[in-house]
Amino acid sequence: MVDYLLRSFEGSGKVSVLSRGYGRKTKGFRWVNEHSGASEVGDEILMIRRKHKDLLAAVDEKRNRGAKKIIEKGGEILVLDDAYQHRYIQRDVNLLLSDFNRPFFDDFMLPAGRLRESRKAAQRSDAVILSNSPDDLSKPQADIITQKVQKYSKKGSPVFFSGISVKEPLPLFETSGSISKDLILVSGIANPENFEISASKHGNVIKHFSFHDHKAYSMGDLSEAFRIADSSGASVLTTEKDAIKLKEIQELEDKPIFFLPIEARFLDFGTNFDSWLKSLIPSMSN
Repeated sequence: MVDYLLRSFEGSGKVSVLSRGYGRKTKGFRWVNEHSGASEVGDEILMIRRKHKDLLAAVDEKRNRGAKKIIEKGGEILVLDDAYQHRYIQRDVNLLLSDFNRPFFDDFMLPAGRLRESRKAAQRSDAVILSNSPDDLSKPQADIITQKVQKYSKKGSPVFFSGISVKEPLPLFETSGSISKDLILVSGIANPENFEISASKHGNVIKHFSFHDHKAYSMGDLSEAFRIADSSGASVLTTEKDAIKLKEIQELEDKPIFFLPIEARFLDFGTNFDSWLKSLIPSMSN
């Protein structure tokens, strides 16, 4: 969703993004550029920075300090990644993202569930977005879910449904060759099931090696996957986020390894998300 927002804001001023830098081995404030390493700044923010060449990007576990530095550097539109709970920074638009497959209104607070705060926290949102919504979601189904969301969200705030647009697999290296119809999956993400569903649209999934989110890979972690690939003629397919870290492993340069690009998109159930967002941020209409 951060990628979608950044694309929406292009041409509206100096666009910037601030993340905590999940999975990095460093601390404190750091600027992110296309030459940064995943262990230095985190995989997700590095992926975003490499997709948006003119983006002002930084990581800092202290969001208010990081935001001040970005503004001092000329940032005009600031996207805060995973910062719904960080209320020290005044924001113009507050978006609550909830997974369609495990919506917040059916979930519980930690440790019984995955919520960091109670369902009533949805009152702070200007809109709720149900991510990972299925392509075949019907209007009546969306209306039922919207009613459940609005039991907790701010009166009059819209509810949107976003899905994933899966692109064609791309080679991780120029020497990766052509992708096979048989696939060995490697991922280190929060929802590996979604990746497996997407990958199955491009070939026959033989095996999925699933690691924890933000996994820092070594060649040893991948040896079994490539052993199976070599013996079966399969290709290894990974996520766009994991590709950021795997590209740093030089031993993979002559291996048949590919990644699957994805983009968020909104399902059309009336209110257009882009139009709604432009109504709240005047610079987007210029």
